[in-house]
Amino acid sequence: MLGKEKLALADNTIVAQCVVKDCVRTFKSVTNIPITKDVIRASRRTYVEYCVHLDEQQRQQAAELQRRAELEKQQEHSRQLQKQKASLMEQLAEKDQEEREQKREDNTDKELINEATNTMVAAVELKNMQSVKVAHMMLKAGNITETGDDWY
Repeated sequence: MLGKEKLALADNTIVAQCVVKDCVRTFKSVTNIPITKDVIRASRRTYVEYCVHLDEQQRQQAAELQRRAELEKQQEHSRQLQKQKASLMEQLAEKDQEEREQKREDNTDKELINEATNTMVAAVELKNMQSVKVAHMMLKAGNITETGDDWY
């Protein structure tokens, strides 16, 4: 039966432990195991394979870290673009609102000018100089508002 610490080991590690234990049982002691050139070569080859395995793990971890960093950089860039888009949409909405307000003001000015013109025409037809002066002042005020000039 496997203990908790052995559950985390790979299959080949468990097999290797079994081989070592069988060898120790066969020779009755660790000091009785003959160390031949084949054993030394095998242990060196195993050590090299282990080093290659560790190196590959490090490369994989470095690649994963780089992939995560690139992904985070892309996400940050995406967030920045979203912020810029929101800002531009807000500016566009403000400009639209300003244009609507300007059109309302222009329409009001045109209505005042039309009213003053109609008043002027009616006053001239009736030969009412007082009404002509009032209509003249209304037209003058409407033109000043339309051009943005100050009048005194």
